Amino acid sequence: NRSINDYMNNNIRTQYQAANNMRVGVEIKPIAWLALRGGYAYYGSPSAVGDNIFDAPIELDSRDLAFGIGFKVGRTSIDASFVNKQTNYSDYDLFYWDGGDGTVIVNDLISKNKSRKNIATVTVTIPF
Repeated sequence: NRSINDYMNNNIRTQYQAANNMRVGVEIKPIAWLALRGGYAYYGSPSAVGDNIFDAPIELDSRDLAFGIGFKVGRTSIDASFVNKQTNYSDYDLFYWDGGDGTVIVNDLISKNKSRKNIATVTVTIPF
């Protein structure tokens, strides 16, 4: 149905915007068998909601900071990495519900959220 598609497309246009993403990384090999790596990533928010407060958190932007080291002996390699990821979320009401009669009840308890994840990985490559 065309009217449903128009309605959905209009909602997407008003609630989302272009997001700017950036990734930068570097690898340095001070000696043939050793690689040192570092990187940064920024993922912008596609949300056009501004400072609105919702009934659930919406992921806004995130930043990654990464470090790594790699060793190569013959054809075998061992790589280790660490990533710190920080994500910002929109503010949202801790208590938000329909009172049963169609009225919306909102308390004044606003949650401001950020999350931080640390991820470590080790990989071993043995070609055969």
